Amino acid sequence: MTLYRYAGDAEAHIIRRTGMISNIDLSGKPKRIYLTNRLYRTAARAKSHLQLPSEPVYRIEVDSLDVPMLSPLVRIDPGDNPQWGLGKGTEFQSPGPIRVDARLLTPLTRRKRGNR
Repeated sequence: MTLYRYAGDAEAHIIRRTGMISNIDLSGKPKRIYLTNRLYRTAARAKSHLQLPSEPVYRIEVDSLDVPMLSPLVRIDPGDNPQWGLGKGTEFQSPGPIRVDARLLTPLTRRKRGNR
């Protein structure tokens, strides 16, 4: 099964350099890795449905067979972080790290200002 991780520039840089989605955040602390089975083509839709704190810049494809200890799929509760978006997307979690093919990093479409 194909899963997706939505990432910013810093995480994309690490993926290109190491071929891994790291389970260590930028401050050096362990983090859970969130993945979804939903393909979003725009940064705004990914941010809203996954309730991300900022718009992602890239999408990376992940083979579920490469994901250690993949959690069951859950729906994102709209009440969890309504300030970040609508929610109702779906997500898996993993303690990671996750090996990926950096060639599968895809830039997301950004909505132009003034367009709705």
